[in-house]
This record gives sequence, structure tokens and C-alpha cells, in this order.
Amino acid sequence: MALRRLKTAEMVSLISSWVDDDHPDRQALRGVALMAALLPTIDAAYEVLIATHGARPSPGRLARIQERQAAVDAVHDDLVRVIYHSLRAAIYDRRARDAHQPLEALQAMLLPEGLRMVQKSYREEAGHVAVVAEQLGDSERALLASLPVSERRSLLDVVEQWIEEGMRLGALDRERSGGDEPRVTPGAIMAARNQWIRAMHIVRTNASLIAAEHPEIAGLIAHIDRAEAEAERRAAGRGDDVGEPASGPDADRDQGPDGEAPSAPSSAPSDPDQVPA
Repeated sequence: MALRRLKTAEMVSLISSWVDDDHPDRQALRGVALMAALLPTIDAAYEVLIATHGARPSPGRLARIQERQAAVDAVHDDLVRVIYHSLRAAIYDRRARDAHQPLEALQAMLLPEGLRMVQKSYREEAGHVAVVAEQLGDSERALLASLPVSERRSLLDVVEQWIEEGMRLGALDRERSGGDEPRVTPGAIMAARNQWIRAMHIVRTNASLIAAEHPEIAGLIAHIDRAEAEAERRAAGRGDDVGEPASGPDADRDQGPDGEAPSAPSSAPSDPDQVPA
């Protein structure tokens, strides 16, 4: 059997629960020291597949992402209201002294549409805070720091938290939609798949040492084994050697993973699962 015969989307789906902090599979891995040490390797393999392939998360993970988006957006919107009303109150207070113009300019930069910001899409909100983060200079930060909102927090603290929450919305939106525009090049795809394959070999090796005492880990590996066996049967049925069918004008060429033509290797790979990079 060969892991290389799995489709890239299958690779992503197989370990999507392993990278979800709230999922029992992740908690099981974290609960065994020998497996917990591999979590950074697993995370990196998952992220590189997402980055190069633009694969969408599994339905279960998608639901959890959407739940997180709603929770983060609620905090984001509350912070928008705090910023807006704090600035309006400060503007009103300083107008009598004709010292309100810097605050008016600050509000125009932070919330040019006022409270309508809370009606924007997640992506629009994330894009806006990214612009604000770039435009916020020392003078604006000093002005915000001079405006208290509580005994322990200034308006600068609130604005910085708002930017952080907006950035989180952006990251969640990219994960929900399958990442940024996928950089689907032959080298990038093969490197991502090979990284995932190497990670799974290490996971299997470690798991074999503790599986007898930890049936929950054995179950995770069995899930990979079943998917690999199914990919083997599928490949045998159509005569394919790698996980993605050929397509497009180059379909008659030798295919690397994902239907891309591999670069010519100098020698055969030492790992039979890996495709030449």
C-alpha cells in the first residue's frame, strides 16, 4: 500500500480532526507524550496542504470554524461600539474647547462608516482592521492612549484588541474557504504531499510503540490504514500510481500528484511512498 495514492483532499480530511483543538482526536494525541511531541509536525503538514491545494475543511471542522467566527464577530462588534461611542463622547466633550478636530480625524480613520461597520461581512471587517493597523501611527496611538475607558484600559487597548479580533476573523475566513488563492504548482504540490507522507510515517512509528496501551491512538492509525487500503484498491482498478487523476491538455504525460507533471528526478526516491520532488 502507498500513502501517495491518496488524493490531496483525502490527506487533508484524514487529519483535519487532529488539528482541531476542540476535537477528541486532538485531545487524544495531546494526552500521550510521544504523540503530543508530533503535533507541530502534524500541524505543519496540514497547513502546507491547505496553503498549496486550497482544500476546504471537513464538514465537522467547517461547522466549528463557523461557530468560532460567530463568537469572534460578536466580540469584534462590541469593540466597534465601544470605540465609536467613546470617540463620540470625547468629541462632544472637547467641542466646547474647540479641540475636537484630531478626534474627528481619528474616528474617520478608524470607523469612517460609524456603526455600519458591524453590518459588514467577516472578510470586509478583517480587511478593514488590516488597513487600520497599517495607518495607525504614533500620534494616533498617543491620542487613543489618552482616552480612558476604564480604570485599567485606555481606548488604545480597545483598538488593539479590535484589530486582533478582526485579524482572527480573517484567518478563520481563509480557513473556512480553503486558504488564499491556491499556489498549485507541480513542485509545491509534490512538496506538500511528501511532507504529509513523512509526517504520517513518523506518526505511525510513534503510535506503534504505544498503541497497545492507548486504543484511542490505535483507532486514529486504523483510520489512516483504511483510507490507504481504499486508495490502493481504487488505484488498482484504474491503473493509477498516484492520488489524483490526470486532466487537461497534458493528460498523456507522466503524472505527479494532483495531475501535475513531476520534474525529472535524478534518482528514485528512497521512500517508496514519496513522489520525486
